[in-house]
Parts: sequence; structure tokens; C-alpha cells
Amino acid sequence: MDRPVVTVFMPVYNGEIFLAASIESILAQSFNEFELLIIDDGSSDGSLQIIESYEDTRIRLVKNETNKGISFTRNRAIKEARGEFFALLDADDVALPNRLEKQVSFLQLNPEIAGCGSLAMVIDSTGKATDEVFKFPVEVDKVKTELLFRNVFTNSTLMYRLDILKNSKGYYDGLCEDYEMAIQLNSKYKLTNLDEILVKYRRHNKNTSKVFAEKMSSAEKHLIGCIHQQLGIEINPELITIHHNIMNGERSYRYSIKDYEGLLMRLKSANEVKNIYPMGCLNELLFTVYYNRLRIEKDREALRHFFQTSLFQWKFVSFKMIRKMIKQSLGFKKRD
Repeated sequence: MDRPVVTVFMPVYNGEIFLAASIESILAQSFNEFELLIIDDGSSDGSLQIIESYEDTRIRLVKNETNKGISFTRNRAIKEARGEFFALLDADDVALPNRLEKQVSFLQLNPEIAGCGSLAMVIDSTGKATDEVFKFPVEVDKVKTELLFRNVFTNSTLMYRLDILKNSKGYYDGLCEDYEMAIQLNSKYKLTNLDEILVKYRRHNKNTSKVFAEKMSSAEKHLIGCIHQQLGIEINPELITIHHNIMNGERSYRYSIKDYEGLLMRLKSANEVKNIYPMGCLNELLFTVYYNRLRIEKDREALRHFFQTSLFQWKFVSFKMIRKMIKQSLGFKKRD
């Protein structure tokens, strides 16, 4: 075909163990107008032989001369891709047969959406389903807002409009590059998730997030800096650290509840100027984050802080929240 509707991009680096299952999950798609762009990033195992064993003309193999890393490889894929849409699938994950059909149909019917992911079923190294499903918000406003504090996409479920990726800054060279891309696009475009499982995410001891876990902290702080810059907040290491504590649910003896409230109010006031995040969703999220921080910090003045914060609005309050604040202030141990 002159131009496929979808380029499915699969980066491969020493992925021979699970590679065949990933390739075959794309070749078995109900939607057929795609190219499978596989970029081998200098593999030294049997990955190339596995790829070259397939005679399907929809597969296009590109090779990096040496190992260049995932960000370089993804940016090369954006340049090489020929489709209208750009779908990602890691070489250890599995796409369900209707994945491309569902996402192409959705994006064609919703031209205002720049990209969409989906829910993902977690499987183990043998391919057996676990009881875990990655569930993320599916409403556009909630997706946009929750990206402030967490990545709401499973990378292997994502499908973007290729022209938007080509006009972006590309993937940055560092960990969490998929989250950084979502943040980068989030300030200009609408992103969402489909409310159904379209991909099987394989959890095993070679997942990148585990191998490089010790480097995640600095990468996440870089992303927080990007968020603050988008909002026009001057880069401040203290604010970034406070934001990072919230992102990771970490308890801190260095910062008080007032410090956390100050950051949340700063985000709110900055957004009133920049108007990146829908204010209704943002106000609810900030109040919920503040409540959760009161719980994490085990603050004995929790009930007073809960009602006196400028983030408080009755419509965001539940009886359960009040009950927990009362118990915490009376010194009962937290059990949830």
C-alpha cells in the first residue's frame, strides 16, 4: 500500500524471548491496513533472526547500527513511519485482535483527539493472565488533569496521530520518556483512554521500569519541571521535590502540610492564568490530593486543616473523608 492507515512501531533490543508473540499479535489484527515498523536497536541475541523469519510484506525492518537507546529509536520511528496513525507496542507485550480496529475507528470519529490509549491486562512471563488490570481515567478532562501527578497511559496501548508527533519536540533522552511525551502534548491537545482492554502488558524481571528504578527519581523531577514551566511557574527545586513527594505518595519529615498546600495553591493560581487544565476537574483533584496528603502525613490537626484549606469545597467531600479525619485527629491508627 502507498500509505498505510497505521504504522505500528515495535522497538526491539535483545527481545527474543517474547518477540514472536508480540509480532504475531499484530499480524493477527482484524484491521489490516497497517505496516509493522520494527526497529532493531543493535540486538546481540536472536531477535534479528526471529524478525527476518517472517515473510509478511507488512513488516518493515530498520536497523540501528549500534545500540542507541529507546528515545533515539522512537524518534527514528516517527521519521520513518508512513501511516496516518502511530501505534506503539513493546516487544514483550501483546495486542488483542481488535486493538487497531477499535482505536482507528475512535480517532477517525473524534478528530479533536490527538491520541488514545486503553486499559491493559497484566500477564506474567508465561503469558498467563494475572488478576491485575491497569485502569486509567477515560474522560478527556480527567486524563488531562491527572497527568499533573501520574502517567495515565500504558505505553503499549497508545495510538497517536502521526502528524502531531512529527510536529512535537520528539521523545526526550531519558527515563519516563513516554510520560514526558504525554505531558508535552497535554498542554496543546486532547488525549484519552478507551474504556476496554486492548493490550496485554507482560510483567517480568526484565521490564525497563525495574532495571532502571534507581534513576526514576531524577527523571520524574525533570518531568515535574516541564509541568511547572508549562504553567509559567519558575523552576524551584523545593517545589519540585514537594510535587515529587505527592507523585510518589512519599511521607516527608522535611515539609509541613502547609508546604504541600502552598504547592497545590500555586498550581491552581498558575492554571487560572494559563488555562491548561479544566478548573472543575483540577479543583477536585487538588482537594483530593490534599486530603490524601493529610492521611499520609498522619497530621493530628487533620480535621482543622481539612476544613480550613482554601482548596475545600463541600461538593468534593464525602462522609467517609470526614470520618477518617475525625478518627485521625483523635489519634486512631490508620488502617487503609
